[in-house]
This record gives sequence, structure tokens and C-alpha cells, in this order.
Amino acid sequence: MAFNILDWEIITKEQAESTQYDYGCLIKNFDPETWTNPVEGTSAFITTNTINIAHNVTYENLGSDINGIHVNYKELEIVNGVESSTMTFTALGFTANDVKTYIGAASISGNKVSTTLSISDSDFQNIAWVGHKVDGGWVACVMPYALSTGGLNITANKNQKGNASITLTGFRSISNKTQSEIECYVKAPAGIEISAQPASKSVVEGTATTFTVTATGGTGYQWQLCAVGSASYQDISGATTSTLSLTTADVTLAASGNVYRCKITNSSGAVYSEGAVLTVTESE
Repeated sequence: MAFNILDWEIITKEQAESTQYDYGCLIKNFDPETWTNPVEGTSAFITTNTINIAHNVTYENLGSDINGIHVNYKELEIVNGVESSTMTFTALGFTANDVKTYIGAASISGNKVSTTLSISDSDFQNIAWVGHKVDGGWVACVMPYALSTGGLNITANKNQKGNASITLTGFRSISNKTQSEIECYVKAPAGIEISAQPASKSVVEGTATTFTVTATGGTGYQWQLCAVGSASYQDISGATTSTLSLTTADVTLAASGNVYRCKITNSSGAVYSEGAVLTVTESE
């Protein structure tokens, strides 16, 4: 069979529109419950070039030193720690508060910023990177307790802006142990928010069933089907409400494995629900 490079162009329009594009910005005190898009004056730092975010969890396989076990089994894999959670970037601002953040453990007295020999709660800050998506949505990576651990590194050159290379490290708090070092959030575009995704179901053949999505901000619904053996979704004729009803004739053994999702739209754009799988079992 002849090689055709187009055979590998399998990205969908929805996948392309879900990509994050452009630089984004860093803001302080990000609240996912009352998310508002970044506006002028809300940025935490003036930055340039690249922002890098890394969150590395370490694992251990409990069977690695047990006689008779020669491979790694997923059931024996455990999380044994977080190696690092960092956010690195190049900053251009040099206010006193900027420099204090760059140093980490520091204090401000008048116009002087000094390193301290102990860390206080005020040295930790809520810092979030917020990036725009092609579909009009947003993605955010938040460090609830961020502290500069890379030291103060300033570069100044002739005819160029001075800058500081910053490394923030995310920490947990003893008072809130389950809050991760870095938390990630995704906001749907066009003000559409899905609060309840359609749930997968297992039903006996010939039994009518429904799939439901709950969302705010949408004015139109269109359910779609990715049939067994297919790689793409197709609109379901007439399925234009928040609930998809499958009749007894729809629920057949041949339909087992079908995936259903809902496209929710308004005048500004669209968002897609997660896919829900239909499993059909034989009747007794």
C-alpha cells in the first residue's frame, strides 16, 4: 500500500479548537468558583518569553522487589510523592513587591527589600497561569501556595530591558493536605458551563433509556452519536433538547458500545459534553 501523508491527518475540528494559543498571563488570588477572565490591571507580573509549568508525581510499584513478580502490574502501582511542582518565567517588573516575590523569604521596609531568615505565611502567594483557548475558553494552572525557590537572578543588558529569572515552587498546607501543589481548571467558551455530564449506562436490550446533560448559558442542544466502529460523531436527527431519549428499537445488542455526547451552543460558540457509553446486555 502506498504511503499517503494525509492518512495521518486525523485531528478533528473540535480537537483543534480545544488547543491553547498564545502566551497567557500570571495573576494573583485566582478563584475558580467566581472565575472572571483576566483584564487589564489583574496581572501578577509583567513577563516575557516563555512560561513553563511542571508537576511531576513519583510512583512506586509494590511488586518490584517481590520474588516471583517479574513485570509491573497497574494494580500494584502507588503514588509515593510529588517530585516537583514548579512555574518558571522571566519577569520584567521591579516594584518592591515584585522583588520581594522574586526573593521568596523577604520583607519590605520603606524602599528596602531584605531577605529574611525565616519563612512567613505572607511569603506564600496564590499564583495562577491563565491561558486562552482557540474555542474561546480558558485553561488555568493554579499554585495555591507558591514560593520563589530559584533565588534572585537579574539580567541587565545595554539597550535591552532588565529582567529577572523566576522559579516558583508549589507547596501543600498542613491545614489543607488534600489541596494539590498545582490545580488545573478548564473553562468552557461562550459562557456555557456544564454542571452535570451525561452518565454512561448499562441496560437490557429493548429497554428505553435516556442521557441527560445539565448546563447553563446554552440556547441550543444537539446530541451526537459515535457508533461502534466509527471514529467520528454524527448529529442525531431531532435530538435537540438537554435529554436524549432512546426508544426500545434503539437499544439493541448492535448498539452496545455506542457513545453519545451533546453539543451545546449559544450565539458566541459551542461546547461539547463528555461522551457517555451505552452498554446493552442480553435479555434473559
